[in-house]
Amino acid sequence: PLSLSSILILSFSIPLFLSLCLPLSIFFYSIFISLSLPHHSSNPIATRQASMTSLVRPLEIFTKAATRSSCVWLDALTSHTGERPCWEWMWNDAVNRISNEDSAIRIIDRVRQKKLRSPSLICGDISRLDEATKKFYTDEKCHFTQASDEWRTRLAAILENIAQMEPLAGTGVRPPSTLILGGLSGRIDRTMATLHSLMPTHSNALAAPSFVLDGENLVCVLPKGTHRLQMGPRTQLTDICGIIPLSQDETRVTTKGFRWDLKDALLAFGHIISTSNELAKDEVEITTSAPVLFSIELLNSLTGLKKPPSE
Repeated sequence: PLSLSSILILSFSIPLFLSLCLPLSIFFYSIFISLSLPHHSSNPIATRQASMTSLVRPLEIFTKAATRSSCVWLDALTSHTGERPCWEWMWNDAVNRISNEDSAIRIIDRVRQKKLRSPSLICGDISRLDEATKKFYTDEKCHFTQASDEWRTRLAAILENIAQMEPLAGTGVRPPSTLILGGLSGRIDRTMATLHSLMPTHSNALAAPSFVLDGENLVCVLPKGTHRLQMGPRTQLTDICGIIPLSQDETRVTTKGFRWDLKDALLAFGHIISTSNELAKDEVEITTSAPVLFSIELLNSLTGLKKPPSE
């Protein structure tokens, strides 16, 4: 038989034991449940970017029926230029034509000669334009935007203006791609500034790639996710291409349809980067964990076209 003191001790210890065990049981049970359930990103755009597969048709910019709502002339006032004959009709076909101040000065004679249409917007350091140049473009119904932030590149300011003027912005409909003429020739720091400026355009999951055409190079930045690229017909290509990491985030890439395919390969400067790769199929696929630069080498027979092809 239990003594009175033992009964008293048990009457107090059992409730105390239960009061301690119950919260601990609930705590460990909640941990078990949280580990068992699938995790969902708190950022719906990031989740959508990671799960969706985008379809990219880089050569579509050369077709007669291509929808180029915005075209940027980014050529600099130097002897180093990557301009090709196709630039003229690509520029003239665009609905919105935007240039920086250097490009506006470079092309003004051809605008006067009616070989090129006037920019619809000049974005940059407007003070660098003399009064005669400003008057001429004003008479051509051109608008001016002063790039006020000296820490941002001209191209970044231009792309921001394009995003604001794009009628599909905010509608949930994927807007047409922006074509950028120039920006890769001449000074290497300018080239890096061009590539850097393309990065913020992919903060929107619905953003279409911006293509940069300079010389025989056609490049775009592919954001995190899976991308199917339709490259056919490849008769106007050398098939030489590259996949270059741009982000400081870990970049792992898996590809299909290339001569040297990658399988969850870590791409990084100082490690490996995929240059001088080759297309093996008309449709290729790139899955990347961070933004990468995709480059294609074009034949002069394509960039040398003085008018759009029939198809």
